[in-house]
Amino acid sequence: METPISSPLEVTPDTEQAKRIVAHVLEQGRDLLTEPEAKAVLTAYDIPVVSTEIAKDADEAVKAAEKLGFPIAVKILSQDISHKSDVRGVALDLPTPEDVRTTVTGMRKRVKELKICHRLKAGRGRIPKPAVNTTSRTTDRSTGIYSPSRL
Repeated sequence: METPISSPLEVTPDTEQAKRIVAHVLEQGRDLLTEPEAKAVLTAYDIPVVSTEIAKDADEAVKAAEKLGFPIAVKILSQDISHKSDVRGVALDLPTPEDVRTTVTGMRKRVKELKICHRLKAGRGRIPKPAVNTTSRTTDRSTGIYSPSRL
């Protein structure tokens, strides 16, 4: 039996990209990265992550879910919410576009009632090993999708 190598042979981390992301967060006076920011840092170091799509509303979330495939998970994305489950900001295994639309609409309504600045994101499945490693970014209030590739 052979022991695997401790790290890939040809890893060229983009440390400058990681530093830019962290510097941007610190410039905003934050001490926590959002999930897409954290994934971008991991990606800069060639660490596989679940791909992420961010959409501005329920329609964009549905389009992203259709692109990635069902079932899909929807998660809230906010600099103000580090624990998504505290605001019922996670929904897993949504099987249809209508379920995505209803879930996104409900999450947006809940966080608006809580007066929390928010975005939403969604995704499919569990984090696989390895996972697809792409991250998309948008600004302002958003809804989004993340998904691993099927292995």
